[in-house]
This record gives sequence, structure tokens and C-alpha cells, in this order.
Amino acid sequence: AVVLSGPEPQRTRLEQTLLRQASTLPLRWLFVQGLTEERQQWRRQDQIDLCNFMSSGELNEALAASRIVVCRSGYSSIMDLAVLGKKAVLIPTPGQTEQEYLAQRLYRHKLFYTQSQAQLDLSRALVEVERYPGFSQLELGRGLLKEKVRQLAD
Repeated sequence: AVVLSGPEPQRTRLEQTLLRQASTLPLRWLFVQGLTEERQQWRRQDQIDLCNFMSSGELNEALAASRIVVCRSGYSSIMDLAVLGKKAVLIPTPGQTEQEYLAQRLYRHKLFYTQSQAQLDLSRALVEVERYPGFSQLELGRGLLKEKVRQLAD
């Protein structure tokens, strides 16, 4: 699943890049566009399903059903990945220093694979992400998980 978020125009730039690259790969994709609109809309573009937004419950189900998640490296996204135990490709929003820091820190700790938006290569990311387990390999209780993420961020 690809979860798009962040301020414009960066959200749209990332969406366009990912759509272009995903359309060349022989995989099924779900793109959650992160658009706040009056009603939910779905459309299909070749092997890509696009949804403008999802409720928290729907998003949780979609992420749980996905083998790999591609998303921004914001704190709440990382917490969602931790709770679900998912592998992910983290793409920090350009200019968002906290996201850039978190992505690099988690990458250096060999938890999540990261690429910059400017250097994004989805095909390579899907190969590299297999070497990064996310939080699924950590033997932590749910209460300790949040603390571990905070420690890594410091």
C-alpha cells in the first residue's frame, strides 16, 4: 500500500512519481491519496487502485493486508507501522527536518529502508526493503514499543 500525506505541492509530486513508477511494475497497488474530500471515491488505473481517503479503521485494514507500506516518515505513520509490524519504505517530506531525521535514524538502526523523494527508485526500494524488518522483529511489549521509538528519535 502507498499512503500519501503531507503539504502540497510535495504530496502531489510524490503521488505523480510513485504512480509513474508503480505502473511499470508487475504488482497490484493500493494508493491512499490523503485527500480530504466530501465523499470517498475509488478508481482503478491498470493494476493500481486509488482511493482519495480512508477512515482510520479502513486504513488499518488496508495496511494490515499489505506486505509492504510506502509512506512518509512522520511520527504517527511510524507508530502505525510499529503497531502493525509492517516493513516499509519511508520517504520523508522534503524540508521536514523531523521526518528526515526519523527516516535516517531508523535506516541507520536497520529497521526501515528510506529514500529521498528526489532520488526515489521504487523498483530498487522494493528489493532493499526486504533487508529491513521494521519493528516486527523486536521483542517488545506494546507499552515498550512507543518508548523504543522515542529512544531511537533522541
